[in-house]
Amino acid sequence: LNAAPQRRPARRLSSFARIPPPSNTQPDDFPTTRQECGANLVPIISSRKKKKTTIMVTRIIAPTTLLLSALAASVLSSSSSAVAAFVTVHRRPVSAFSPPSAAVGPTPLRVSAGKDADLTESERSAALERATKSMTAFSNKYIANTDTKYCSDPSIPAVVIKGLAEHKVSLGAPLCPCRYYEDKEKEARDGFWNCPCVPMRERHECHCMLFLTEDNAFAGEETEITYDDVVDLSGGAKM
Repeated sequence: LNAAPQRRPARRLSSFARIPPPSNTQPDDFPTTRQECGANLVPIISSRKKKKTTIMVTRIIAPTTLLLSALAASVLSSSSSAVAAFVTVHRRPVSAFSPPSAAVGPTPLRVSAGKDADLTESERSAALERATKSMTAFSNKYIANTDTKYCSDPSIPAVVIKGLAEHKVSLGAPLCPCRYYEDKEKEARDGFWNCPCVPMRERHECHCMLFLTEDNAFAGEETEITYDDVVDLSGGAKM
């Protein structure tokens, strides 16, 4: 009961409160209160934050910049290598007397001598007459076998048959005369567009409108055509 009362431990002041008393040796602007110390510490903390942020940004941006630079250099080197290889492969020897190259344009049509190059005019006319009769007979037979019709305008089948006969003489095969070919001889050897073409054989689709199904708006009633009709209605057309 007679024990001395315990004293509470003295409250420890923060670093802001432990400010030494002013002395004559201290400068006039030395902080003396907590608010003044905090105001003086704000610029220091801000500068430390800025320095830390700058270091983090530098650590992030520097590797990224190096990576992008390396990637760009790799792409440029590969592109230049590809261009150099392309130029090397496609380079053409140019002589001192070679004419200037023509302007870039569509691939020109390949014109060959043809199988009738050695024929005289009379021989070619006779061969064309035989081919026209042959293609006329073939067309009439194919019309009957496929249950198709000629066009309501008889000049359409006449011109097509004349064109087939022309190709049969010059190419050796009745190549479809209604299409554009860069190399007719190659197309004639392939056989895809030789009459009757593959679309006609498989789906009854005739690009030349020579063989038309009954549901076609241009289909007529005629199922036969004569050699004289082909000659007269084609008007001497030459394919």
